[in-house]
Amino acid sequence: MFKNRDEDIFFIIPDKEHWIIEKNKKALKETFEKFLDAETYLKRMYEAWLVRDEEFVEYLMKEIRKANPKR
Repeated sequence: MFKNRDEDIFFIIPDKEHWIIEKNKKALKETFEKFLDAETYLKRMYEAWLVRDEEFVEYLMKEIRKANPKR
């Protein structure tokens, strides 16, 4: 998980033979042959960096709660 100064959340995700970048749960139109190319693009174009592990875990827990709300 990557994040920029504007608090946008990014993921680099494999998609068949390419890598895609997802910004705030929406795929960008650019695709990349290598993970490193996608990461470099993300860092240069969006000034995004990896988040700390604690922040990633917190994000995952929040997403799980959304998917499985208490009844």
